Amino acid sequence: MVEIMIEIMTEIMTEIMTENTKEIMTEIMIEIMTEIISEIMTEIMKEIMTEIMKEITKEIMKEITIEIMVEIMTEIMIEIMSEIMTEIMIEIMSEIMTEKMSEIMTEIMTEIIIEMMSEIMTEIMIEIMIEIMSEIMIEIMTEIMIEIIIEMIQEPAEVRVQRRVQEPGKREVPRSPRATTRSYDKELRQGAGNRQAGGPHNQRGPPSLPDPGWAVKLLPHWGTQARFVAENTYIDTSVQKGGISGMPGCLEHTGVVTQLIREARENKGNLSVLWLDLENAFGSIPHKLVQFTLTKHHVPSRCRDLIADYYSNFRMRVSSGAITSSWHKVEIGIITGCTISVTLFSLAMNMLTKSAEPECRGPRTNSGQRQPPIRAFMDDLTVMTESVPGCRWILKGLEELVEWARMRFKPAKSRSMVLRKGKVVDKFRFNIADTAIPSISEKPVKSLGKVFDCSLRDTTSIQSTCTELDGWLKSVDKSGLPGKFKAWVYQHGILPRILWPLLVYAVPISTVETLERR
Repeated sequence: MVEIMIEIMTEIMTEIMTENTKEIMTEIMIEIMTEIISEIMTEIMKEIMTEIMKEITKEIMKEITIEIMVEIMTEIMIEIMSEIMTEIMIEIMSEIMTEKMSEIMTEIMTEIIIEMMSEIMTEIMIEIMIEIMSEIMIEIMTEIMIEIIIEMIQEPAEVRVQRRVQEPGKREVPRSPRATTRSYDKELRQGAGNRQAGGPHNQRGPPSLPDPGWAVKLLPHWGTQARFVAENTYIDTSVQKGGISGMPGCLEHTGVVTQLIREARENKGNLSVLWLDLENAFGSIPHKLVQFTLTKHHVPSRCRDLIADYYSNFRMRVSSGAITSSWHKVEIGIITGCTISVTLFSLAMNMLTKSAEPECRGPRTNSGQRQPPIRAFMDDLTVMTESVPGCRWILKGLEELVEWARMRFKPAKSRSMVLRKGKVVDKFRFNIADTAIPSISEKPVKSLGKVFDCSLRDTTSIQSTCTELDGWLKSVDKSGLPGKFKAWVYQHGILPRILWPLLVYAVPISTVETLERR
């Protein structure tokens, strides 16, 4: 029945359908068939292309791998053959070469090696040989060099002296007088190389101390230069008072700071003060800074070379009981106890402090005299200005200069004080490398033997001195020593300790009389 009905319906539909409907149906069927065929064809083409690409890539990879393997094998074969051929040639040449040929080749190789050796290799070998040399060899060389130096010193003066002639028509800055002769330069250089380079030439004193004879020899040489620096006012004594011959710097420095603080308190003025402390100043000052300072102060090149040679060849060691360390080269810092290091340090610090002065002006005294904003006694710096911003500018300039010199301040040991209308205020803070400087209200500061606190008076310090004196006198009285020994302890131990507080503090006469009665 179904099939019959389908046939009947198809006949009816064919009769009903017009030509237009036939065309529409035809187009629809064509589109459907094209889509079906396109999908089928794309899948077929994908499969075909993948197979084609696989075959192509296989062939290409085969060719590439063949080429790579060929190159690798050739390199391996070349290396193997080179090694084999090298061994074969060595054996053949060793059999063929006669004694004459070996001598000729030896001479050729020695000449080539001599030409190839550079100055760097020579310096390296010298350093190695110096380290290898034993103490016995150093003692022998020291004795030989001492004899040579004695012979050179005994030469006639006409042979050793050679005057430096200035070029005509050439104007120069003031130069220091000639410091030494050529033979004296040679003697000092040899002395620096043999005596200070680590040789235990003098075992009578502690091994950690430098040779005093070498320092004494260099002292007259530097004395001429120090006088030249002082006469030309290269060191401003109003700023740097440490290490200057004939300058009572410690007392004068403390007196000026005390006077300015007292005037600001009595006149109800404004004053900002910073006490700055350098961390390990003597042990951290670079040798290059010393050389730069000598150049800026027009010290002759021969003198600079002599000082540089003195510091570059300086070695020291430490002894504790029966143990003694090896010799170590001092590459930074000045030598404690050296006769010229004090002047060199003062000269370098003067250059740094004077470079920071233009940042701000200093305070003015009641007499109308303008004081420098920075005062220094060796490594103890005191900055004094009338305004807080000016003090900050100078602190920033000093911090930059000290950092440039490869040194640094120690904020924990530094102190600050700000006076407003004659009174101490704590609302202003100063920083060093993002670290706050304590004020004297928090921790009083002791600068060059005098204590400064927030009271701005000497009452507390005088009372402390009297208390210490009582303790010392009681200790001596209870010691059980005979009378003459007690008198000796008082004269040489207690009295010198009391004299300095009496100088720096404003001690009333009644207090002094009370101390005398004790």
